[in-house]
Amino acid sequence: MLRSSRSISAHLKRSLLAGGAVAAVALGTFALAAPDSGAAIRPMTVPGNVAPQVPAGAARLGTLAAGQQVSVEVTLNLRNQAQLSALLAGQADPASPYYGRYLSTAQFDAAFGPTADQVTQVENALRAAGLTPGQASADRLSIPVTGTAAQVQRAFGTTLATYRLAGGRVAFANTSAPQVRAGVAPLIQGVIGLDDLFQAHSMMSPKTTDTTKARALMAAVAAQPAAATGLAAPAAAAAAAAAPRACQSAVNSGFLTFNGFFAPHYGLTQMYGLADFGAGAKVAILELEANSASDIATFKSCYGLTTAISVTPVDGGLDPGAPDGGEAALDIEIVAALAPQAALRVYQGPNSAQGFFDLFNHFAMANTEKTMSDSYGGCEADAGVSFLNALETVFKKAAAQGQTVLAASGDTGSTGCVGDGGNNARLSADFPGSAPFVTAVGGTSVPVLPNGNIGEVVWNDSNIGNGASGGGVSNVFCMPDYQYQPAIPGLINSRLKTNAACKTSRNKQGFRREIPDVSADADPQTGYGIFWSGQWLGFGGTSASAPLWAAIAAVTDVSPYCRDFGAANPGARPTALYAAVARLHSFVYNTHPNALRDVRPVTTISNGHGGTTRIPTNNDYTPSGYKGGLYPVTTGDDIATGLGVPIVKGTNGSALSTYNPGYTAMVCQQVHTRAPKVTGVSPSSGKASTAVKVTIKGSGFLTTAGAMRVRVYHGATVLATLTPACTQTACTVTVPREPAMTVDLRVSAEMGGYTAAVAADRYRYA
Repeated sequence: MLRSSRSISAHLKRSLLAGGAVAAVALGTFALAAPDSGAAIRPMTVPGNVAPQVPAGAARLGTLAAGQQVSVEVTLNLRNQAQLSALLAGQADPASPYYGRYLSTAQFDAAFGPTADQVTQVENALRAAGLTPGQASADRLSIPVTGTAAQVQRAFGTTLATYRLAGGRVAFANTSAPQVRAGVAPLIQGVIGLDDLFQAHSMMSPKTTDTTKARALMAAVAAQPAAATGLAAPAAAAAAAAAPRACQSAVNSGFLTFNGFFAPHYGLTQMYGLADFGAGAKVAILELEANSASDIATFKSCYGLTTAISVTPVDGGLDPGAPDGGEAALDIEIVAALAPQAALRVYQGPNSAQGFFDLFNHFAMANTEKTMSDSYGGCEADAGVSFLNALETVFKKAAAQGQTVLAASGDTGSTGCVGDGGNNARLSADFPGSAPFVTAVGGTSVPVLPNGNIGEVVWNDSNIGNGASGGGVSNVFCMPDYQYQPAIPGLINSRLKTNAACKTSRNKQGFRREIPDVSADADPQTGYGIFWSGQWLGFGGTSASAPLWAAIAAVTDVSPYCRDFGAANPGARPTALYAAVARLHSFVYNTHPNALRDVRPVTTISNGHGGTTRIPTNNDYTPSGYKGGLYPVTTGDDIATGLGVPIVKGTNGSALSTYNPGYTAMVCQQVHTRAPKVTGVSPSSGKASTAVKVTIKGSGFLTTAGAMRVRVYHGATVLATLTPACTQTACTVTVPREPAMTVDLRVSAEMGGYTAAVAADRYRYA
């Protein structure tokens, strides 16, 4: 078992950074104090690093040929980690001085990145060890290094052994933790590339041409009450006219279309009614596979899309001969269809640990896109400590900059190592979804229930070997403090694992990270209608649910709610998400949910032929050999589907509403920088027993129709609750007829409390 990353961080903090910024400065000059002393050049194991765990069943073959070229990436530690932790913990906490504070890339690098002197020290040590360092990354977090296998082994004091894995692939791995000069060891986080055991794979389930279940679901959708949109007629008409609509060939294919199912089902259609199509948002899509430009063009033409799509190669771009397996088409087409006016940037890179790291780091260094969707990952145990820690650092940087990273949680249930050549039945979360500050997206099915209603259940196609919602408890990462929310039903449960190194003042039990965080449809049997390889096919897997959430994050970031609340890009960042659900959990776990819909256990669903089929109520992927039922679907948060599935616009009872309040409004309000304040009422008096139109002046008012409320208070008695028309600085309302008295006109932004009574809000019935 790999050591907990919290234990590694704690070790570094205790030994190096206990004094915060002062200790960090001392760290930067450590080697310079005695660069030629014997102590400084003595070999020392890089703190916290261990040899990678070779999968069970691997056969050792020998060692890499001495002359074989090897490329590695030396990653460096952040400075001032205690302060960084405080910043990250406070960004979504209104009581924190860091509330709503997000850094630019330059600010992050200046406050927390390695210094130029530290980079120089490490480069000099690498050259002294016989290696050739390349240009350090712009944020100084990594240094590329090349050398022969013999040079690399000698420089890092290890052996690069070769293995034939159980699946037949030949890989190599270092047999011991890397060593470097003691003078620079504390500066180095790890060395990526001393093994190639980890190879990310697509979280896409087998594609289908069978439209039986999709057609049954579409028929059920068509039978739902037409008035369920909750939009006023003009807004409904505008949404229908402006939303992307599938062409006839997509409709005839029988697969679920985006305007016919996904947008209305998850509440995006109602955002279109507010003229929110994602304009101004920028979304990054990580790709290790190629895509056909003609497939994307055909899909865009079908839906009438003008979505801007660009490609940025990283580390030279895709591997030579990288296949077009449909993953890239799936990711791009989902985001384009659901956030049609967002700008998409496809980051393409090689499928290696270094490539995977550099793709994420490029996103964080550029800090141009505020959302990234990742549909690739792998067995957590196959990722070495250096790789895990380096990516955790990147995800912290992205979080500090207000960026959302969404990752598919996996398609093999609680057994995330299926196919790695080892023990398929071992419990494991998938990486990078298991990393803190990543929003892991699980999978659901959207079936027709026996009562004819459309429900949402855990995705589990074990019976046909198609996959199941990835979810589990990390063997590596601690539960971050933002996730530790006992107020959320079901989140703290008996199935969690503990580690003494994970204990904090908040997480006193030492729980480990659990995933997924959220979910959405991933069932290939109903299927997302995607155009690939010249035809329409049904796609599924958490590879589909992750980009769906990326589209939601994009629409949320540029929504009128975030604009009015003064919120900066909450997207689907886990810090804002968990804080909001903990504070407003009744919006999720009640009879009529508003922001997220809880996925609950359902034992039977329609089979599309008038009968019912029993379904699993956990995420055991039984083809793996595991049937322990450890992670069942429960009321509240669970380790099969997370917090729930999105209701982007919100519901009022059973109907979607103009404002009441929805996922988007919930997370925007969680990181608001504006709150309603009343500074005056005009006129401030009128005749008793007369209805008078008044203007309430102030700031922080929401402009979205229905978002504000005004209560007429006489002392503690509520005489009336009114819905005003508002700009950001004025709300107009007609006060009711009342006898001679003085009242307070107190306002509320739907999800917050009413303003306190002040002299400025008084209106006198004369």
